[in-house]
Amino acid sequence: MNRAYKTMKMNRSIILMILIVMILCLFGCSGGSGDNRKTVHEDMKDAFEEAGLISANIGIISKVETEDSVSYGEFGSGAIFDKDEGYYYALTAAHVVSVENAKLLVFTVNTEMKSETLPGIDITVLNDEVYESMYPAEVLYVSHRDDLAVIRFHTDEELSVMKIADSDPGIGDRIMCIGNPQQDWFALSYGKIISGIEKFGETQGFPSNIMKHDAYIQVGSSGGAVIDEEMKLIGITTGASLSPDGTKFYFGAMIPVSEIEICLKEWRGRPAAETDLPIFWDEITKDGVDEDKLIENIDTDTLESIAEKLQGLCSKIDQKGEEDEEYWLRGEWYDDALKSEEYAYVVSLKEKAMKPLFLILYKSENAGMYEWICAKALEEISGYDFSAENNGNGWKDSKEFLELFIQKVRKS
Repeated sequence: MNRAYKTMKMNRSIILMILIVMILCLFGCSGGSGDNRKTVHEDMKDAFEEAGLISANIGIISKVETEDSVSYGEFGSGAIFDKDEGYYYALTAAHVVSVENAKLLVFTVNTEMKSETLPGIDITVLNDEVYESMYPAEVLYVSHRDDLAVIRFHTDEELSVMKIADSDPGIGDRIMCIGNPQQDWFALSYGKIISGIEKFGETQGFPSNIMKHDAYIQVGSSGGAVIDEEMKLIGITTGASLSPDGTKFYFGAMIPVSEIEICLKEWRGRPAAETDLPIFWDEITKDGVDEDKLIENIDTDTLESIAEKLQGLCSKIDQKGEEDEEYWLRGEWYDDALKSEEYAYVVSLKEKAMKPLFLILYKSENAGMYEWICAKALEEISGYDFSAENNGNGWKDSKEFLELFIQKVRKS
């Protein structure tokens, strides 16, 4: 295998990074304050080291295998924001993980990045064993709004988790960036926010809502964390504005926390039927259901609307049963329920209906027709398939469905 080919191959990730740089320049390179790579905020550096947050940052690289070759893409970065039973969840830039037919690999601050210079060629590459020691990762969600993605990987390492800030920074606020620019592993740079939120083009893969800063970044910084003075995540690096030859830095671009929160809410609440991805709810963990948080995150109007529609549907079905004694025996109530306008309305709400339906099932002491209809609606919206339960007969009642649903979400 040609070892040089691994390093020299330009994949979609770096192409997108270059295009982002070009777009940012078109929107104005004059907004920056020039090259700021020598700036160091000593108090922030000390606080970062004291908090042990270096291990909350990761490096990312794509691997493409064919029958006769293996190639690796440009390096990117990411920020760990959650963990659960050995799985770590990280935010990164969507363009970092968008390489077609590629496997995703993650390395940490503990990965020994051994390299060598190829004989006769002035190119430095990582040793094969370095790539073999990296952790495979999976893409859980790619935002359709911003250049953001959520990934997951498993390791026995004890890594830190970064807290996400409650609000966007203001102009002039001090920041620090962490990334892997040009194979400078887990490098830190410092600067300030120099703009509010700005909208950019809607080209797929490019950021639509960013904030500018003057902390130095380069190719390889994409997907990396931007941290505030409280050591909280306030942004994810998406690109930089550089001179055409790449020697002069104008400004960096990050996706702010307000956009990050939108991405995470979309990922956690999106139905599996639409995304073929796990459902991730903060309200359901290995410790059980957090009822207070569940109630807090539910839209009351939606809950009342669903209850009114489905309770009214049950009344109509009961009335038919009273008028025709054989109605129940013929099983017509089943089709009347699932083909009703009321049921169709609830299912049309999609992810907006999921938590209200779950709460109805969770709080109800009964397992009657009303609860059964709620369970069927939640099953349809979620896309989860429990038909193999009970020897292929599916779940027997709403109580069993609730247990199966909770177990499924816990494993996501």
